[in-house]
Amino acid sequence: MDKLAERIVAYMPFVQRCRQEFQELGVWWSRVALTGKINSRGIASNLLDNMEQTKQRFESLQQQLISNLVKEKQSKLSQELGARAQMTIDLLIRNLFERTADVGFLATDQAIRDFMQEPTPAGREALHTRLQAYVAKYSVYDDLLLLAPDGRVCLQLQADQGLQQSSDPLIQAVSSQPRQWQEVFRQSDLQPHKKTAHLFACSIHLSDDPGSPLLGVLCLSFDFATEITTLFHQFAEPGQLLVLLDDKDRIVASNNPEELPVGQLLKAQLCPGLYLLPYQNDQYLARSVITKGYEGYYGLPWVMHIMQPVKQSFEEATPQGNHDGDLAAGHPDNSLGKIRIQAVQITDDLSLAVLNGQILAARQQAVEFVPVLNEIRGIGLQTQNVFQRSITTLQQTIAESQCSDVRFRAYTAMDIMDRNLYERANDVRWWALTHSFREALAKGQTDSHTRQQLTATLEYINRLYTVYTSLLLFDAEGQVLATSSPDHHEWIGRQVPPALMPALQVPHSQAYAVTPFEPSPLYDDRPTYIYLSSIMALDSNRCVGGLAIVFDSEPQFRQMLIDSLPQDSEGKVLDGCWGVFSDLKGCVLASTSAEYTVGSRLKPHVSLDSLDKDAQGINLQRDKISCAVGYARSRGYREYKVSDGYNNDLLAQIFVTC
Repeated sequence: MDKLAERIVAYMPFVQRCRQEFQELGVWWSRVALTGKINSRGIASNLLDNMEQTKQRFESLQQQLISNLVKEKQSKLSQELGARAQMTIDLLIRNLFERTADVGFLATDQAIRDFMQEPTPAGREALHTRLQAYVAKYSVYDDLLLLAPDGRVCLQLQADQGLQQSSDPLIQAVSSQPRQWQEVFRQSDLQPHKKTAHLFACSIHLSDDPGSPLLGVLCLSFDFATEITTLFHQFAEPGQLLVLLDDKDRIVASNNPEELPVGQLLKAQLCPGLYLLPYQNDQYLARSVITKGYEGYYGLPWVMHIMQPVKQSFEEATPQGNHDGDLAAGHPDNSLGKIRIQAVQITDDLSLAVLNGQILAARQQAVEFVPVLNEIRGIGLQTQNVFQRSITTLQQTIAESQCSDVRFRAYTAMDIMDRNLYERANDVRWWALTHSFREALAKGQTDSHTRQQLTATLEYINRLYTVYTSLLLFDAEGQVLATSSPDHHEWIGRQVPPALMPALQVPHSQAYAVTPFEPSPLYDDRPTYIYLSSIMALDSNRCVGGLAIVFDSEPQFRQMLIDSLPQDSEGKVLDGCWGVFSDLKGCVLASTSAEYTVGSRLKPHVSLDSLDKDAQGINLQRDKISCAVGYARSRGYREYKVSDGYNNDLLAQIFVTC
């Protein structure tokens, strides 16, 4: 055992009971053997020596079993805590990546530019209404500010704050780096009511031309408290402490501020496994992780740290006994299975030795030795029973742990998808309000210069939002005017595919439409989702065109599944682990297994009616191989699929071969 195992083994009741039973049987064996030597000197000494060797073989095997019991429990806990910490920080980073794109695009909004040139009261009221519509779509923001280069507040969405001037150095830093967004997490006079503000800022210029005059600075205030609280509630189990640390080991967020208050120092160890952490007169097992990043964005230098009391970590739960398979049992290459087989072999050898002893005792009429032999055989059988019972109990624990783990991973995979597609629904609705789109389409401007401007805007958006392969703008007749992708320039002047025409029926700016997950000529005839919105005239609710954004589903969905699967310390998915997104009929949307391609069918092994919206895990046999399988149905995120009218029930399935 390693040093950590030696320190925590005392907290494992199951292991201690097992060790005690072996010790008691060993002591009794020695006493019985000694009795045999004293009272049966006529029996060949090599027989008792042989039995002593058998006892030593048992003792050696006992050490192997104890080590494996500790290793399995330690590994199980390390994987569980590590997964929860990793998922928490990676989901946060995925969310924040979208904010970096938001601030860069919104800083180019024409209505904002016009107001910053001439900040009239009427213009302020109109822009305030427009930005309220923005936050209604991107509900992750709790405030938005427009600032003059000297720090004067030109507009604040939360006008009741009464802020008029800011001296935050962020304004000067952003102003000196044109079109480069910046992110800060600290106290700021831009949000004086918060102890810590999470701000994304970008400079506003008169136009997109290089060297264009600076008009001011846009600041988006991210609702960090709500988001991190949601993540903590989602991933921290009762008794677990989950905290976010900055690069100075200071707690910036905590799921239990009474135990671990914000601002307190806590030294984390960025190691690949568990470590023991003394804290407030108690011992904790801890894992600390950094983000894997998303689309090249890694955020601020944060560490997600999770810790659990050692005593709680090894509390024994009552086996549920509701598994369909016997995971980890009976496999010759499994370490526990090998120990089970060796225990049987040693017992068989002992029985043979006892039989030989009985024959020898009968020949030499040493009847007093027969009870000794029978007792030793009985001890051997009891020892084998301890092996069998311990291994069976541990395998039940492993099975239940694996079911819990795959449930958690399936739930996480589905949550990643819902959160990601929530952003797509927001994007298409907001971009459809782009001033230049609405103006050009309303006036019927289709000249070459206008098309170039529209194309440049689409290309700029697509560079910021890298999860799309293409954005298409079309008029009220469905004729394509501009696209962000050079590969789709051939579509300009042509009719959009019929699947995109529902964009023209979207009734208002809070609504949107999505194509079914089906092959599209805009995605190389591969299946994907395309998000749609109507474009309204600036002065009315008259539909003047539509916007379609093509989601790059193949790599995005696949990466979501990979991020949800068990991985080694180098970030590689463990062998025998794979995941699938499908609809409720089993049609595959994405898979990490070559066996199931997009469009193929994988029938779920659970009743989806009983699954409802909660995750479920089972054990089953697939092609004579034991698997733990986790299922989770789509639950939505914020208003997406919850109150926005969009229904698209999907299923995440995570498979772990045992």
